[in-house]
Amino acid sequence: SYNMIMDACVKADNVEAAKRWFDRLIDGGQVPCQISYAIMIHLYAKQGATVQAEIWLQHMLNAGMKPNIITCNSLIVACSRNGDIAGAERWAYEAENADATTAGAKCRSMSESKAEPHVVTYCSMIDAYAKVGDRDGAERWHRRMSDRGLLPNRHALSSVITACAKAGDALAANQYLMSMEKAEIQPDVVVYGSVLNACAKAGDVDRAKKVFQHMQSSGVQPNNFVYSLMAQTFAYSGDWVEVEKLASMLTKQGLAMNAHFLAAQLLSYGCARPRQPLRAEAAFVDARAKGIPMNKYIMRALRRALGAAQCAKLAGAEDTWPHSLR
Repeated sequence: SYNMIMDACVKADNVEAAKRWFDRLIDGGQVPCQISYAIMIHLYAKQGATVQAEIWLQHMLNAGMKPNIITCNSLIVACSRNGDIAGAERWAYEAENADATTAGAKCRSMSESKAEPHVVTYCSMIDAYAKVGDRDGAERWHRRMSDRGLLPNRHALSSVITACAKAGDALAANQYLMSMEKAEIQPDVVVYGSVLNACAKAGDVDRAKKVFQHMQSSGVQPNNFVYSLMAQTFAYSGDWVEVEKLASMLTKQGLAMNAHFLAAQLLSYGCARPRQPLRAEAAFVDARAKGIPMNKYIMRALRRALGAAQCAKLAGAEDTWPHSLR
């Protein structure tokens, strides 16, 4: 059918082809149905083209049809991608009252998620607020989801944890981690990384240690990102001993040190009392020999550990560094 062809065009992100087949549908003497309009709305929403999506929504309304929940969800995603949280929230309220069954399984094929439509609504809103670091907004939509009797899924809880991490709220991030486990949803390394990110921002070393140990005991292997976050947590307190232990663990696991870990390691030497310039110099020389790309955070940490004069001897005068390293 025309709708199936248009839906294939959506999956291929082919706007012109979808429009052409919509026109052929009309030229063939058929009347576009709700699914036809919903497909066109979803096509533009996927690309974040909110204005065009809403123009097609108006065409739908003019034809005497109402958007169902999946169409509302498409518009939520479009607004979110453009940073229009207010617009996303407006469509989320519409979705709460929209018909989740109209057009049935045919409309469901347009959704990239296999979750129930209302679950997608709440997850989309939680994710929208998480992306802008608005913990209160993410938690509010999480509560609305629970109040409606819907069980939060992995995506919803992960997004709330991400919002908590961006706000540096280690306690809240850890509580949502426990909620995830209580719901028998196994956290993955990305979720643990978000909680550890919150700990790093809050400087909560003790909680970071507990989360890291719990992750390992749960059978989840740390990755480079997790090791870097742990190193960052210890760095500001100058605990270079713990950072070097992490470096050893990272190597034994077969992972290569990256620029984020190196910056944290050098920072730990600079924040230590007394400072550890010889260790910092050795770490920097070794990293450069291994081809680890330098960045401004590494150079700042090196200068803090060595002092400006010694840093200049090792890496050259600062005014000779590329602009990206200053």
